[in-house]
Amino acid sequence: MEITDLTFVPQEGKRLDSNDPRRRFVRSHVSRRINVKKGRGGSTSKVKLRKEVNKRTEDRNSSESLGTSSPERLEGVRWTPEPISVNDDPFDCLPIEAGHSNGAEDASTWHKVRIPINPARAYLPIAIGNPALLHVTLLHAAMNSPFLRDPKFQTALNYHKWKSIEVVNESIRKSTFDTFTIATVALLALLESADGSEIACRAHMTGLRALATHVGELDIDTLNPLLRQTIRWIDVAGAMTLQSPLLFTNTSNSIWNGVSFQTKTMVQVKHIVAKLYLITGSRALSEPSGNIFQHLKWLSNGISRIPTSDVAGLEKLDFHTRLDHIERQCIELRNRALESANGNADLIIAFSNASLIYICLIVRGYQRRLGMFEVLSQRTRNAIESMDWLMVDDTIPEMLLWITMVTSLALGEGEQKRWFSKRVKSVGGSMGLSTATKLAEKVKSFLWVENFVSREGLWQDGVDGCIEMEGI
Repeated sequence: MEITDLTFVPQEGKRLDSNDPRRRFVRSHVSRRINVKKGRGGSTSKVKLRKEVNKRTEDRNSSESLGTSSPERLEGVRWTPEPISVNDDPFDCLPIEAGHSNGAEDASTWHKVRIPINPARAYLPIAIGNPALLHVTLLHAAMNSPFLRDPKFQTALNYHKWKSIEVVNESIRKSTFDTFTIATVALLALLESADGSEIACRAHMTGLRALATHVGELDIDTLNPLLRQTIRWIDVAGAMTLQSPLLFTNTSNSIWNGVSFQTKTMVQVKHIVAKLYLITGSRALSEPSGNIFQHLKWLSNGISRIPTSDVAGLEKLDFHTRLDHIERQCIELRNRALESANGNADLIIAFSNASLIYICLIVRGYQRRLGMFEVLSQRTRNAIESMDWLMVDDTIPEMLLWITMVTSLALGEGEQKRWFSKRVKSVGGSMGLSTATKLAEKVKSFLWVENFVSREGLWQDGVDGCIEMEGI
């Protein structure tokens, strides 16, 4: 039995009327940026840009009423069908049911849609092959991302939601729902719980149960011990905090002995995240057709060498020391990947994706800690600079730097953005690229994913931000 929907939890905000034309398109935002990039318009003020956007909207509505082609049609942006929703909420159901056309537009016609993806989500196409990562990324975006307040992104998210369900169903048909998938969902759920968002954590775990149900009931007693403990903690915590039933019926409340989840989480969560990353990242160590459990056993031998005193005293360490602890695990994984890659291009690309996941998760996990953004950015830059062995494909380090750059631009404010912009220029110069703009130009072709999204939607927002900061 395949799934037909993923439940999204949209951020609170004004809901668009069902007749609002903005619900019907994915609006292109590339043309004005091209003018800025070429020096025409230079540093356009926000007021002027807003007037331009309003004028484009009026022109589009006018052309629609006259039955003529809209500017978006002329730019190659395809209309998307109205969501079939009883509540006028585009997150409630899908434009096309997963795996079935039902007489609607065939799925193959969607690949020409130009989607202005938020730069912080630019890594999504790289991870499209993994259903769990797609699921948690989209679910997390729907719950937490401020850009969803802009209605032009709702249709884009709807498309990604439909695409993620298609990938999940394909995974189900191939029986590839494995420890990697479970660990990915559990990791993000744990991060949400550590941030105090039990509702968001519960939503992730509900998605995990739904996915597991369609490939056979999940028996957590057969899982890796770390995953088993994590799922139990998360499940019981949600039940206790939200006064709701357990999601996994074979989970026992007795493991808690009256201790609150928040207390236990803050004591051990960072160490658990480090271990869970090893599990999710271990996909990079496996051959495309290999057995992931063999490599999990290999990695567990490395984890067992961590001194017990280090684990027990983790909560007493300061932020920098704990971050060092997690980075040591990442370095060990990288070294093992280097040893096993043996020139295998597939493994090198796979590990670059795992490194990318690490960067996004670690920034996501600590972004709410004020004053730590500079530290994370510096450490991320150092980590990328140390990955010289990835120069087998010289686009990979630049791709990682690019993703980190746009993520940092999206998360940072004011002085933080200026600080990171200088670091980007410095690293770009060491790679023979003089500015962040040239870096983006070189990387944009690598980020193209055929039949999914356009280059412009992936990198233009970040380029625009760099151009604005550089005063070009």
